[in-house]
Amino acid sequence: MANSKFSFDDLMVLSIDELVELNKMAIEVIKTKRRLEGTQKGYKLVIDAEVQINHAKHKGDLFIVKKINKTKAVLQHKKTNVSYDVPFSMIII
Repeated sequence: MANSKFSFDDLMVLSIDELVELNKMAIEVIKTKRRLEGTQKGYKLVIDAEVQINHAKHKGDLFIVKKINKTKAVLQHKKTNVSYDVPFSMIII
């Protein structure tokens, strides 16, 4: 974990309203970064590429990229030929 700029004591002196506002900002930053990571990953995907997905049920399974949408890709399981709509954030290139 990276060094934080705030210690627990620093946060304890903030009011509840200030903490709520800080929480809202932190959540917005996290969502934005995840969206950017997903978008960047989407640009790296190509049709017929072999990828994996970050899911316990399919750990180590290979998938073929069949279609690339705005936020998700259609992946086909290499062995079973079952297709899944998978968000970019879950795809391991």
